[in-house]
Amino acid sequence: MSVGDSRANEQSVLAVLHTLWLREHNRIESILHEVNPHWLGEQLYHETRRIISALIQHITYGEFLPAVLGTDITDQYDLRLVDAGYYHGEFCVQLTLTVKFISSSLFSVLFAIHTFSPPVHRSSNSA
Repeated sequence: MSVGDSRANEQSVLAVLHTLWLREHNRIESILHEVNPHWLGEQLYHETRRIISALIQHITYGEFLPAVLGTDITDQYDLRLVDAGYYHGEFCVQLTLTVKFISSSLFSVLFAIHTFSPPVHRSSNSA
């Protein structure tokens, strides 16, 4: 894989996730283009991006957080998905704290993956 960062091939799980979400984005964008042929590329991109973001949020709140934090914590902080409709609770989150938490959590996860994943052996043979 040829990308801007030489470490991209070292994190195979991350590369796979990026590839899957990119392909899903392209699949949804082609469907939206069939349904809305009058939309230009920029509108197609942004609408598809909104759908992909919603899918990621649904997976995060519906599966990832309950598995990592446990159902007691997700219930305590009202992080469970609702069966229908929209969230009707209070939105009292300090975004600066959330960004710091997400950044440190992501760093911790990536550090753990890098530390505990088997080493990648690169072949220097150019065939």
